[in-house]
Formats: sequence, structure tokens, C-alpha cells
Amino acid sequence: MADLTGSFSSIHFAPLAQFLADLGKTGDLLISNERWVGQLSLQDGRIVAAGIDDEHGLSALELIVSGVSERGNFEFFDGSATLTAEIDADWDFVGGIQRLSTSPLQGWMSRLRAPTAVPRLVVQPELRDELEITLTRAAIRLFLDVDGQRSIQDLVRRHGVRCCVTTLLRLCDLGLAEIPAEQTAPPGEVRDTGAPPAGPSMGTRLGRFARANTERGLQVGGELVQAAIVAGVLIFAGRTAVENFRVEGISMQPNFSSGQVLVVNRLAYLHVDGSPLEHLLPTTHQGSIDYMFGGPQRGDIAIFDSPVEPGVDYIKRVIGLPGDRVAVHDGHVFVNDAPLAESYIQFAADYRFPTTGEYATVPPDSYFVLGDNRPESLDSHFGWFVPVENLVGRAWVRYWPLADMSVLQSGSPSVNTARAASVGAPDQP
Repeated sequence: MADLTGSFSSIHFAPLAQFLADLGKTGDLLISNERWVGQLSLQDGRIVAAGIDDEHGLSALELIVSGVSERGNFEFFDGSATLTAEIDADWDFVGGIQRLSTSPLQGWMSRLRAPTAVPRLVVQPELRDELEITLTRAAIRLFLDVDGQRSIQDLVRRHGVRCCVTTLLRLCDLGLAEIPAEQTAPPGEVRDTGAPPAGPSMGTRLGRFARANTERGLQVGGELVQAAIVAGVLIFAGRTAVENFRVEGISMQPNFSSGQVLVVNRLAYLHVDGSPLEHLLPTTHQGSIDYMFGGPQRGDIAIFDSPVEPGVDYIKRVIGLPGDRVAVHDGHVFVNDAPLAESYIQFAADYRFPTTGEYATVPPDSYFVLGDNRPESLDSHFGWFVPVENLVGRAWVRYWPLADMSVLQSGSPSVNTARAASVGAPDQP
């Protein structure tokens, strides 16, 4: 039974969060609105984790504050927090909640209606020549799935909550999509949801201690055929095998500077697990993934779609492979009980990860990445990993400015067993 229940029609989220903070509460706060359910975990009055569907961290917290808590209900369960801590302890709690309360996404739920609503595209021939739109790669993938049959919840399962919210709202604002108030999926039709058929409601599946970590992968039937076609195109069409990437920011200094332009090898991380090619071609197995060309290696400079900022590509160095146990303390990175020798690092980490002093285990379908400028990088030490489906490719050639032109080599950090005793490995979990 919940220790505290209520409605946001009588109290707003910010005062409720401040109330729980002042009491130093530890436990889970469930927030529901229609069939959307968000979960927050608190530790000693601080929000340490947030989740809604497959969204995690501050991105999930923003969605909860700006949508789910809008005229929703809440239940607080005192006791142990059930979500893994992933929001940094130094995060500005009071200021952060105030900023999220005025997020550009404010009111997104009332605009997108219920999860069962089915968005559809609007054809406006008269705007064909005048309208210019720029969409991210993630937004384009979602745009192609808006077919008048998939519901918002179907799209969420395939693309994530934040991508769906931001893209659908933008398409609606541009007059390119609409969400009918009462429309549901056509009766008798089989929808490609990208996930198993819906069973219990989202609230029932989430429950008090729930956090369903839904694996995203290629599905049977038509998607397998599509995967084989895509793989064939990538192999034989050179233009799709590479793409350009411009470095922004200081997170990879001193090895990469803002404004440099790289060529990215997209084939390096091509994986065929779950497709017919898996049994027809020689592959390299890594975690739960089968790669055609070896897959990510420790020390790779990887480009990927950010898990915390969908649609934005990040550049980081691969440190932990699937199944590795990773920790950072005293300026050193430990992998599987031993420190790495990283000659390419000039700015050592000034933090401890995980904060418990133990190891974090990389999931079988994900990677642990760090920026070379360790103190100034938004990366996996904030508690998130990079799913394999987010990988874009390996940085291959730096060609701009011309003075910096070079073929990029992996850092190939080695396990420094000689230094392990003097540095001291983290505590065993």
C-alpha cells in the first residue's frame, strides 16, 4: 500500500518533490496519467533515477515532469529505491526541477492524447515546393513509420519516448501530421509494433518495483528481409558505407578538437544477428551480437546516436565491451580488475564511477564509452551505456583542417597488470 497518494490537480510536481526532499525520503514515486506511467527513485530526498517506458535518466525525468505529472496522480512507496541510480549526485535538484517544469515539451501529453491514438501524415501538395524541413536521422526513421496504423505506443516501443514526443509534436506544428482524437488501429489488422502484443496495461507492467528493460532488435518476417536488403546495400554501395562527422565541443581533447571533420566507417559495426545472414556469413560474436567485420574494439573512436539526447551523434572512445566490469577512481580506468594503460589521455578523470566503489557490468548488447577529456565529457560515467543499435560507425580518417589530415588508429589501451597492485582495484561487487 502506498505511503502517500494524491493528484497533481491539488499539488504541482515541484512542491511535491521539495516536500519529499525536505523529509529526506527514500523510495519510489509512481506518477500516472491515463496509461502513461513514470517512476522516480529517491535516495535521502534526492531523485537518483527516473524511467518511463524505455527512457531513463534526466530525459525520462523531463518527460515525466512536463507531461505525465500534468493533471496526473502520484503514489509514493517508502522503502528501498528500486531503480538503479543514474542521475548524478551533483545535479542541481531545485534548479533542475524548475527548469524541467518550464520545458519546451510542457503539455506534450495533452497534445499527443492517449497512447492508443494513431497519428497520420497530412498531404499538403501546395506546400511541396515552399516548405524546407531538416530532420535528424532518428526523426526520419520515426517519420517513415507514421502510416495511419501504428499507435503512439507502437512508435514509442520502436523509437523511444523522447524521439516520438519531439518528432510528432514538430510534425504536427508543421502541419504535416495529425492525431485524431478517437481513432484507434483498424480492427482485424495486424500491426507491426516492434514488440510483443500488448498484454497488461503499462501501469500493471511497471508496478511498484517494475522497470521493464525491453530489448530492441530486428523482428521476424518482413523486418528480417529488410535487414538482409539493408546489409547487402551497405556492403556493395560505397556511398552508404561512410559518412562525414564534425567534432563539436572539448570532450575528446587533446586528440580531437572542435571543428575537425572526420570520415566515419559505417561498415565497421555492421551486425547481422537475428537476420538470415547470421547463418550464411562468417561473423564475430561479441556479447549477444554477431558482427560481420569484427565489431567495436576497446580504444575505438566511435560515433553513436546519444542515448540521452536522441537524434544527436556523439564521439567517444570505447572502453568497456559487453560483459566487461568497469570502474573509474583516482584518475584510473579499471576493466575486469586491472587498470588500463592509456597513453592518449592528458586530462585524467576527477570522479569515481560507480559512486559505490564497486564495478559496473556492461550489458550484453551495449558498450561503455568515455571522452578523452575525462573531466569534461558527458559519457557513460553518468550511468548510461550505448546500445548496439545506436552505433553509427568507427572514426576512420580526419581530413579537415588539412594540416590535421590523418588515418585514425584505435588507442588500443592495454591492461596494466604491473600497476594494478600499486593503484588498487575497486571493491568486488
